[in-house]
Amino acid sequence: MREEEFTRFPAYREDSAYADLVKIGEEKDGWYCGPGSVNVAIRFETATNRRVLEDPSDTVTGVDLFKLFQDCM
Repeated sequence: MREEEFTRFPAYREDSAYADLVKIGEEKDGWYCGPGSVNVAIRFETATNRRVLEDPSDTVTGVDLFKLFQDCM
C-alpha cells in the first residue's frame, strides 16, 4: 500500500471551510488548458468557523470529484 499525499485547499465551497485533495488520476490537455489532475476532495467544516488549520473537532461534510487544470489561458 502506498502513502497518498494530501493537498489542503482552503475555502473549497461555501458549505466547507476547507478540503483535502487526493490525486487519483490525470486528464489530457484541453483546448485552452494544460494537463489536469483528477482528485477526490474531502470537504470539512469547522466548529468555530476557522478557515485554516485542521482540528480534531472538524467534521467531514462530503466528498466530491474535483478536477484541477494547469496553464489555462
